[in-house]
Amino acid sequence: MVGGSKVRGPADEVTLICAAGGDPKKAASCLLSYVVLIMSVAPSLSKDNRGSILSAMMKVLDVSKETRIKTDDVEFIMQNLSSMGLWFHAKAI
Repeated sequence: MVGGSKVRGPADEVTLICAAGGDPKKAASCLLSYVVLIMSVAPSLSKDNRGSILSAMMKVLDVSKETRIKTDDVEFIMQNLSSMGLWFHAKAI
């Protein structure tokens, strides 16, 4: 468990769900958890690509709508689950 977030999945897939509930400290913890996840599954990802993923996360995503970002090695999938928080999944492609 990272900052109240649960991380799980096989070696080539990782899912993280984090809910901040409007608490700025929890939101910062969630964002840090997502950054760690991105860097651990795609350490060679360019700064621009990391920025694109984080930018997509920072926007208010429509509830239940998936946002997908593909790189050469990894597909990142984000979905706002409303009361549960942001569902973030990374898988090798």
